[in-house]
Amino acid sequence: MASGLFGAAYAAGADSSVFNIHKVMDTNGSGHVALTYLLPKGWKTDDNLVWNLMQQTTPLQFITSASSPDGQYSVKYRNIYHAWYTRTSNIGNKGEPAPDSPTEYAVQLFEKGHPGAQVEVADRQEKPIASMFKPMATQTTKSLACSVKLRYTSNGTSMMAKVAFRYDGYDSGTAWGKSHGFSNGEWYLMDWSIVTGPESQFPKALRIGAVSLSSEHFDPAFFQQYMEVCAALTQQIAAEGAERLEIIRKSYHPINSFNKQKFDEQEAAKDRFTRAMCDYASDQQRFTDGKTQFIVPIGYKYAGVKDNGDVIVTDDPTYNKYKEWQEMNRVTLADN
Repeated sequence: MASGLFGAAYAAGADSSVFNIHKVMDTNGSGHVALTYLLPKGWKTDDNLVWNLMQQTTPLQFITSASSPDGQYSVKYRNIYHAWYTRTSNIGNKGEPAPDSPTEYAVQLFEKGHPGAQVEVADRQEKPIASMFKPMATQTTKSLACSVKLRYTSNGTSMMAKVAFRYDGYDSGTAWGKSHGFSNGEWYLMDWSIVTGPESQFPKALRIGAVSLSSEHFDPAFFQQYMEVCAALTQQIAAEGAERLEIIRKSYHPINSFNKQKFDEQEAAKDRFTRAMCDYASDQQRFTDGKTQFIVPIGYKYAGVKDNGDVIVTDDPTYNKYKEWQEMNRVTLADN
């Protein structure tokens, strides 16, 4: 009875967003499921997961993207990008130098992916965070939490895109060497996420993106395989010295820092957050009588249930003045 009541009220009150589980397959390795995340029903996907054991600090790289059937909404995620460089004034430079502004680098990458589009920066954020590299007398570090919001036009529609990621890197060399054009370093872009949608509907695009990105789960068997690969690489490079080994360990994909218990705790937290975000994206909320959770459309402030199973949802604060209803409590993120 309750589900029917809430279903009818919900259908009359707001749009529904139905999410399906998308499986990213390890087609270049085990052939099994690598990770999963939630996607709106009917969206198209494109996945690319690559193992490269020659890249000691980034043995696993993957890109997954999804778009709505009309192509107006999309979500893209890349776990990590790694680059290195050397500067030598006598024989030239090698590798890819670190960008002066990571968000400007993000704008340039976006423009390359949208040739001909006039891209306008609507907002830009670069906030210092702790680096995984140790600052030393001959080594400077730079670590930032970055985001940039972009406006552009596609097929006559004003579009918005938000790019968010973490940047971390170091530049190494003596004062004399740097002043004479000699230095080296490496840098990373991590958790690269892009959400796009029509500007008029961009809050909806962000809600959908939040559901998809927050629901990402590594398959437990794949997680174990990843940890075994990281352990093998750690043994392989141990001879390079304790300092280099520590850098390598910290540079692995962030999941490497979790043991199984912490991994399970993180996934459980994601489950709770994803449920809350799904409710938000679908304009719904949850109430509970202590035993059962009831889905209610956004907008109602109160809910109650009788012993016979009757349920009431209302904005009237005096609905229970005769104490005939058992008042239900709104479910928060901590309760999920």
